[in-house]
Amino acid sequence: MQKRRVAAAMSLLILAAGSAHGQTATAPFAFEVASVKPDLSDTGVDKIRIAKGDVIIQNVSLRRLISMAYSIPDSREYLLSGPDWLDSERFDILARYPQDTPDQGVLIMLQSLLGERFNLAVHRETRQIPGYALVTGKSGPKLHSAARPGPFPMFRALSGHASGSSISMPDLADRLSRTPFGLERPVVEFTGLTGRFDLTLDWSPIDRQGENPNGPSIFTALEEQLGLKLEPRKLPLEILIVDKVNKTPTDN
Repeated sequence: MQKRRVAAAMSLLILAAGSAHGQTATAPFAFEVASVKPDLSDTGVDKIRIAKGDVIIQNVSLRRLISMAYSIPDSREYLLSGPDWLDSERFDILARYPQDTPDQGVLIMLQSLLGERFNLAVHRETRQIPGYALVTGKSGPKLHSAARPGPFPMFRALSGHASGSSISMPDLADRLSRTPFGLERPVVEFTGLTGRFDLTLDWSPIDRQGENPNGPSIFTALEEQLGLKLEPRKLPLEILIVDKVNKTPTDN
């Protein structure tokens, strides 16, 4: 539940301050108190809790912290460009904020905190990224309208089988970008199809030799079962570029 709340807040945030020149946003929002320390637990377990005036973040990578602060979903790591060590360095953050602060304000506070403690500076630019365009196949789409269309899609994908209800084409493209499908590239929707759909998809995951020994590849399955196609393309995407950042935060 909390993860959905944070994701919703990130989608609402408009980086009006600082986004044009890549500096951390300056705003009337600021944490009342904040502690930032390297994580020494070595447990492999991370935690993010933001609610009721408290921020509790444990064992979270700096890449994820930056992504969260600047509204980049977990499934779109390719939208953030920075040094490799952003994935390996992990931190704990404890902070307090007024409970009446809007969700957008909390994220701006996090931007400011990263700027102050890590000397973080960023900017945005459009780059051509190798990816896939999700388009309709030659025979046209083979999709079934959702039996119960609604704003909250349900989707599961595991071991070569996926099923979803009330899925839009942007939803599907976003899901195809994720780990279970093994594409390792972003997928962007270009079908132009509106509405929501119920669907199932079965494919043979790529093995370690890069082959599909037991069935259709994800490319073949999409076209045969859903009438959709993945076309390799260079996609113009807005990327958040890390200009500078310190490995060690300043003292609390």
